[in-house]
Amino acid sequence: MGASPRVFISTGEVSGDMAGARLVHELHRRQPSVEVFGIGGARLRRAGAQIDLETNALGAVGVTEALGGAPSMARACLRVRRRLGTRPPHVAVLIGNDVFNSLLARWLKARGVTTIAYFPPQVWLWGALARSITRGYDVMLTSFPEEQSVYERANPSIDVTFVGHYLVDELSQTTPRARSEARACLGLDPRARIVGLLPGSRIQEVRSFTPVLLAVAHRLLERDSAIRFVLPIAEPDQGSGVTEQVRRRNLEDRVTLCESSREAMKASDLSDRDTARTRRTPRECEPAPAAAGVGRPSSPMRRGPPEPDASPERALDQIHQKT
Repeated sequence: MGASPRVFISTGEVSGDMAGARLVHELHRRQPSVEVFGIGGARLRRAGAQIDLETNALGAVGVTEALGGAPSMARACLRVRRRLGTRPPHVAVLIGNDVFNSLLARWLKARGVTTIAYFPPQVWLWGALARSITRGYDVMLTSFPEEQSVYERANPSIDVTFVGHYLVDELSQTTPRARSEARACLGLDPRARIVGLLPGSRIQEVRSFTPVLLAVAHRLLERDSAIRFVLPIAEPDQGSGVTEQVRRRNLEDRVTLCESSREAMKASDLSDRDTARTRRTPRECEPAPAAAGVGRPSSPMRRGPPEPDASPERALDQIHQKT
């Protein structure tokens, strides 16, 4: 490959945008001449990727959500194909966004582009289609050892590597000092009992779970009127809707809105089942139960710490080898 490798990256939701931004930043550090372009969100753009299409609202989990977003996905796919047809990349890194990226991967691979799945479709949901999914990829980088086993059995001819999850390195047990600093940053009472309300990052999650969590907040206030809440908003365009829901329930003086789910978790009185102690995955960390166990349901993957060698550096190594 020449001196200026071209890497296409595709994400469709906030969590993928965050993971992709880390990869782009590291790829530029390791190989400054690399050209990274694709579809995603503001985090990818800030990391140095050229974003041709904003897709943070595109992500879907499961068949129902995918069908509901089919028209938007079709328009995005046609636009991507036109863009890549004129000047194809050397490598494509497709992050999450299960249905869209699986279809796009097949199209890319058929045109000789090396395809890498980072955070591939979760096998607890898509396991029955594992063999079909693998046909679109040359490399699969999994976050769970179980996923590696399933995809390797489904298609022994592709390279499947368990690389762990980057949040294992980011999330650690919150210290009293870190909690105090997070509360000060968010303007929260350092002595109050704080409950984190974490509806998720995808627009479908926010619309579905925010009303439920605010209803739970009302129930908790009936038991303890001194409780306060913190609710992170993943994307700016979700803010007005969430703010209106808080206002309609007369919770403005009880619920603090913020931008960072990390800061919200640090500030909350989290139970010892939280992500920081069990070192869960991003899909599980978004609804991390707070003091009252408030959050959306997590995936049924087996719990437990990742293997000792699980590191985001391994994902970067695999991608870098292809560029």
